Amino acid sequence: MKAVLRVTAFPLILAASVAVAWWLLGAGVSPLAVIVTVSPVAAAFVIALEWTIPFRREWLRDQGDLRTDCIHLVVSAWVVESLPALGHGALIAGAIAVSGAVGRPPWPTEAPVWAQLGLALLVSELIHYTLHRALHAFDPMWRLHAVHHSAPRLYWLNATRVHPLEGLLHIATGATVLVVAGVPSEVLTLHAVWLGIGRLFQHANIDVRLGVLNLVFSGTEVHRFHHSIERGEADANYGNNLLVWDWVFGTRRAVPHASAPAQIGGPRLPAGWWGQVTSPFRRDTAG
Repeated sequence: MKAVLRVTAFPLILAASVAVAWWLLGAGVSPLAVIVTVSPVAAAFVIALEWTIPFRREWLRDQGDLRTDCIHLVVSAWVVESLPALGHGALIAGAIAVSGAVGRPPWPTEAPVWAQLGLALLVSELIHYTLHRALHAFDPMWRLHAVHHSAPRLYWLNATRVHPLEGLLHIATGATVLVVAGVPSEVLTLHAVWLGIGRLFQHANIDVRLGVLNLVFSGTEVHRFHHSIERGEADANYGNNLLVWDWVFGTRRAVPHASAPAQIGGPRLPAGWWGQVTSPFRRDTAG
């Protein structure tokens, strides 16, 4: 049974989550209700899998990071990521302005929903890839991103260990571009569910064996090496969920099967949330 879970858990949960979200949207459920229903259920499955087929059992134990990561979850995932919803009216106004300038919405709304979802993933992945490389390449930006890389272990909550300013950068680029481009709300909802599930699995302490899917997805087997203490290993495989742009720009790096780098982590930062979010602005915590 565990051998089957290692191979099938990720693709099945991802596909089922997106399919259920699509069905709920078709039944008239609001996009917000779909996201707050589907995503927590999927997260519960991911957490259960961490305890069923963990990659490293020692990563199941609190290493003095759980409380801080819970605060990151509330601030970066719940508060910061809710801003697009709060600013939806302004974004729609921007979309209308763009439509007026070009004569029609730039997004191919007449295409099938699944084709639009694929295009939305490609566009958002390109934006994320560009920003992610910049976060690694430029010291002021790396100081923000170092908060994410400072985690001493990999488990599902690492997905939201993000400096709030970095979270705002992602919103100001990826989310805003898609909305202003005129992507329909149902496609945005499916896109949000897809990325949310992918992000959880990407950081999860689950012993998955994706095989050939590791050529396409930036899953946990690949992403473990992105969290290596060695920058030579960490400065690669920038894809948020897909590796397509890593292939295009030559930053895709093959990783040993079912393995991990010698050491996970990054710059030594304070253990507390406040110390971490203020660390980019202090000389004593240079990355």
